[in-house]
Amino acid sequence: MSAGAHKTRRLVEDAIDLVISTYKRTGSLSGVTIYKGLSNGVKSEPRIEVVCASAEYERVGVTVTGNSVVRATATLCSNARDVARATHAANAADLEDIFFYDNLAAKLNAVAVTDFGVFQAWPISGRDYVEGETLKTEIEIEIYCNVISDS
Repeated sequence: MSAGAHKTRRLVEDAIDLVISTYKRTGSLSGVTIYKGLSNGVKSEPRIEVVCASAEYERVGVTVTGNSVVRATATLCSNARDVARATHAANAADLEDIFFYDNLAAKLNAVAVTDFGVFQAWPISGRDYVEGETLKTEIEIEIYCNVISDS
């Protein structure tokens, strides 16, 4: 039996958070705070927001296998008044490097999130935009994974 949608999305957010945390220790992202999940609370800038908003479950006939294809985003947010565009761009490049180089599936498996395994993972899109006074760079990631059920 498969794990619930909520558990799957939260474990994906945990894994992405840990990968970013592991690879951001040095360089321009070292002081950037990571926030997981949807929230309308006050957040510091610069920050990285990690959100897994969707999970599609694999079926064989009428049986759900426990495997899922999920989409998640990692969004770098910087206050345009406090951070020069060039600084935001350098930080965005460092964030993109985490996902665009090496084997992303291996990185996600290496952080050892309990009950979670990744078969394949890849970045599928990226975009830059401004929202209010916040510069944003968003990377969308697709992950084919398995989450072990609680039952």
